[in-house]
Amino acid sequence: MKNNLSLLMLTGLIIISVDSVRNLPSLAVFGEYLPLFFIIGVVFFLIPVAFISAELSANFVDQHQNGIFQWCSRGISDNAGMFAIWAQWSSNVIWFPASLLFMSSTICSVFDFASPPAIASIMVTLYLLIMAINHFGVKESAIVSFICMILGVVIPVLVLFIFLGFWLVKGYPLELKVSQISFNLSALKDISALTVVIISFLGIELCSVYVPMLKDPQKTFTRAIFLAVIFIVLMMFLGALTIAFLIPAGSISLYNGLFETFKIGFDRLGLLAAMPLISIGLVLGAFGSAISWALSPAVSLCQAAERGYLPKRFSTNNNYGVPSNILYIQGLIVIGLSLTITMVDNMNSFYWVLISLNTEVYLTMYILMFLAALRLRRTSKKTIIHNELVFYSLCIMGILGILVAMIAGFVMPKNLVSIDSLTYAGLYLCGFLFVCSLFMLFVYWRNKHLRDPL
Repeated sequence: MKNNLSLLMLTGLIIISVDSVRNLPSLAVFGEYLPLFFIIGVVFFLIPVAFISAELSANFVDQHQNGIFQWCSRGISDNAGMFAIWAQWSSNVIWFPASLLFMSSTICSVFDFASPPAIASIMVTLYLLIMAINHFGVKESAIVSFICMILGVVIPVLVLFIFLGFWLVKGYPLELKVSQISFNLSALKDISALTVVIISFLGIELCSVYVPMLKDPQKTFTRAIFLAVIFIVLMMFLGALTIAFLIPAGSISLYNGLFETFKIGFDRLGLLAAMPLISIGLVLGAFGSAISWALSPAVSLCQAAERGYLPKRFSTNNNYGVPSNILYIQGLIVIGLSLTITMVDNMNSFYWVLISLNTEVYLTMYILMFLAALRLRRTSKKTIIHNELVFYSLCIMGILGILVAMIAGFVMPKNLVSIDSLTYAGLYLCGFLFVCSLFMLFVYWRNKHLRDPL
């Protein structure tokens, strides 16, 4: 690849991988306690993950391949690397219907139709378009993602800030009073809120796939991570608070809350005609994020296929350097899951279970990433984090934060999910164990073909 990715563009790609405005309603639901949980999420998850993944990416700059599979394979073992990329890839597949549901429901809201068949059809169409864009290579998909970041993340959040300013100037009542915001640690009893915050920060390590496209990768990637973290924290925190100020917590829809927020805001401004434009922006923001999420794990899974964990046909790339065979299989699974939307009565419950299960599986990958970083510290050069105390503190904080978040995932948020708590925990545990256990099939395949090569 040519060295043609700038600092600005890389920063934008990191932002679009993490900062999807579709997560704002999920955060806004916990309005008064959001600042407390947000600080915990930033300190015990976002900062450790961001800078440890940057350190690992910098250490593998001179290698032919980068990413979570390489980090965990080198730091722990090949099987650990396979489990890590399987956790990332499978959680990505679980997450996709939730993202597609957000985009589809937003489009349906614009045109005032929301039947399950229509929603499912749009979800399938959107994913096919994502696959088509990724088919033409990393550089091309990066350009599309960056444009989507500007139109679908920056502009919508700025419009939210304009709404809040208008509310304050006009003296309209706020649904969440500043005096209600609490840092009381008793709020930690609602530990499921931590899962929502963690969900908002997933994916910052995905952009390691762009490292080969950078000029002076160590310096550029470090600066991009730093700038992206600042932007993500400010935009996500202030954006979610703005929604909490404008919309009653009990009225916030997880998958369609942004559309309703903008509808209320533009109605007060007398600019309802602008709704189709902002809706297109919201879809573009989620679309750009989905492009990165579709491609990056597939690239790392292709690396695992080269080590024998998948059939050889999955270890090859097309003429544009993209693992198209993996993308095809990924597409079939995502489309199949998306079609189940026609059988779901409670959209909020469906949306929450998907994104929460995705998070639980994904967090197992982060545990391995931190363990790999700890082992590689003894043999690798110090590229970004030179201070030993800082490095080990980040790893320990990250592992602690992830373990707490994994426990929190089994706690049913009563204001979001309407199913029985025992049923929820049982389904959640079964889904998690099922996804993780499938990893053994890949180990069996590899061991079998190492013993009996074709």
